[in-house]
Amino acid sequence: MKCLRTVGALCWILLSCTEQPVKSEDELVEGRALTAADYLSVRMLPDKAEVPAGRRLPLTVVGILPYDRDAELTQLGTFESSDPEVFDFSQDEPGLGLALKTGTATLTFTYEQLSATAEITVAEKVLDQLHLAPESLDVAIEKIGSTYEERHITMLATGIHSDGSSQDMTDQVQWTLSSEESLTMLSDHPGVLVTKAPGRTQVTATLGDKVQTRTIDVVQGRTELKQFSISPTPLVFPLQTARDIEVTAHYTDGTTVPITEDATYSLDPANLATLSPNGNGALTVTSQTTGNGTLTVSYRDISQNFDLAAVDAEASLLRLVSARNFSLAKGEVESFEVWLDASDGTQENVTTRATWSVSNTSVLTAVVGSRGRYTAIRAGTSTISARLGSLTVTQTVQVSPAAVSSLVLTASASGTLGLYQTRDYVATATYTDATVQVVTNDVTWSFLADTGAGTFDATVKSRFQGTGSGTGTIRATLGSVFAETSLVIGPVVPVTLNLQASWSSLSLAGGSNTLTAYVVYSDGSSLDVTADTEWNYQIVGSGLSFAGYVSNETGSKGVCVPLATGLFKAKANYQGLNGEKSIQVVP
Repeated sequence: MKCLRTVGALCWILLSCTEQPVKSEDELVEGRALTAADYLSVRMLPDKAEVPAGRRLPLTVVGILPYDRDAELTQLGTFESSDPEVFDFSQDEPGLGLALKTGTATLTFTYEQLSATAEITVAEKVLDQLHLAPESLDVAIEKIGSTYEERHITMLATGIHSDGSSQDMTDQVQWTLSSEESLTMLSDHPGVLVTKAPGRTQVTATLGDKVQTRTIDVVQGRTELKQFSISPTPLVFPLQTARDIEVTAHYTDGTTVPITEDATYSLDPANLATLSPNGNGALTVTSQTTGNGTLTVSYRDISQNFDLAAVDAEASLLRLVSARNFSLAKGEVESFEVWLDASDGTQENVTTRATWSVSNTSVLTAVVGSRGRYTAIRAGTSTISARLGSLTVTQTVQVSPAAVSSLVLTASASGTLGLYQTRDYVATATYTDATVQVVTNDVTWSFLADTGAGTFDATVKSRFQGTGSGTGTIRATLGSVFAETSLVIGPVVPVTLNLQASWSSLSLAGGSNTLTAYVVYSDGSSLDVTADTEWNYQIVGSGLSFAGYVSNETGSKGVCVPLATGLFKAKANYQGLNGEKSIQVVP
């Protein structure tokens, strides 16, 4: 007998081994969800790097597991920089960093109890692209006697750097021509070409390893004069001061011709200034009295007017104006204004006439096509300047981290809140740099009662409980920004349905017994609703058998009838609330 038991045990062991084979080490690692405790160490890659300002640098975090395995953890943890002004991380893409300005920052990745560090050095911005304008040009010149007229073609070389900034590099590049039969370059004006005769020429600009080439075709023909320009502008002169100006004619094909010595001039009022050629290709303007006037330039039957102003420089000044008091948050756009407070006491908005510049383009960047309009792109300081004639004004602008621009509230449920029920709220903030973040635990929650009443939970800050029927408003406040949503608090409502019995089990010998259905309301009160409840039973499922049933007949609702030893489940429904109870039937 003992031998038979031993054989049976061995068979059971063999059967068990067949049903549950031993897994390899790799299968054990892959077959379950990993936690931070499973990793031996973590490493951030790269752990040391140098990157030019403006470059994006994706970092990857790898966790080392037993059995020579590893897994990527980049999406699971959080990244921080010791100096966000030097190197900061994207809010939307974990591990994606942006080099902002020169310096060194220590980066830290944290995942529960695990951490890894890296050291990033941000170098000076580098030149990424060299752009030449115009892209291409066809020039038509007239033949005058035995020679051709001279036209000026101005090439502009713009450098695009790794930080997104652009810079005029016309006087820094090396200019070369494939041929000087049709074009030559003015030696004292980099980028300015002069026509000689019809022909095709390749113009090349070189700066380091960046090379750009453009083709210019010069043909015999005629183009129309379009307009004049004056340099320098605007024409604002200090009183009793002589200034030289130059006038340029612009043609429809993009070429120009200096016409200062060939044009004729008139001034209204005539006593505002004196005009005289200086013999060096410029016109000398000497202001005689303070005031405003018009300078008229005429050339080849075309005339154009330019505003001219003479001011007492010592009694006149430029004034910068900011609606935000020169303090912006990251992502905000500000339209600065510059005003001329003239010596005669008048004030004039000269924003569109002034020449604007900014000292730090990584903090403030100009909005394309505008004057005085800037976007704050990161925290820091920058100086803006506005120049009008001989007058200049500067102002330091402080850019702070992104600020909350709006809040949105969402609730865990909609509709009327039953008396003494609770409802959770979520506050989501949109920041000035367009990033979005859940700030539920950062806002201040309050209830503005109308006819209702309620309180917020002391532990879960965003959980509200209605304590009095009526109406009111839920408000979330973060700094100076708030959001509201209305709320109706109704009477008590049924919350749960409990099935109770005075007995622990049914017996075949004892016969039927009754279950009682109690509905619990939101104020904690309960009511016997056995007769109003819909009853049912379940005999199919794990461990359940046809051991009995529950009556749903009027007069016997909730009565449990035993049929055989085993287990069945009693189920009940009252106004959408469900309750159930397992019933054991014994002999």
